[in-house]
Amino acid sequence: MVSILGILYVYEVYTLKGPAVYSLSYVDGRRPIYLASLPVFSIGSIGVAMARSVPELMFWRIMQAFGAGGGWAIGGAVIGDIFRLEERGKALGIFSAVRTMSLANVQLLICTLH
Repeated sequence: MVSILGILYVYEVYTLKGPAVYSLSYVDGRRPIYLASLPVFSIGSIGVAMARSVPELMFWRIMQAFGAGGGWAIGGAVIGDIFRLEERGKALGIFSAVRTMSLANVQLLICTLH
């Protein structure tokens, strides 16, 4: 059975990795950080699909969260670079809304396909 502590740990990886990646992207550039996060996310996704037990699933889910945190943080940083200050709030709102709605709607899609 999955514990609340395990679920909170995955959430914290998503939440806490973002600021670290955001600050690293100023030092190393956004492209290398994004390109380093993408394989980690992909390997984590494959691991989630092939997991045979709940602890193994949690491990791969944490790896997936570690890779996805980079894409989310870099996406917000790029929006901050591209849009003017007056347009930035609307662009970040759309970015966050699409991200949030996709997390909610994927559950409906899975239920429909299952």
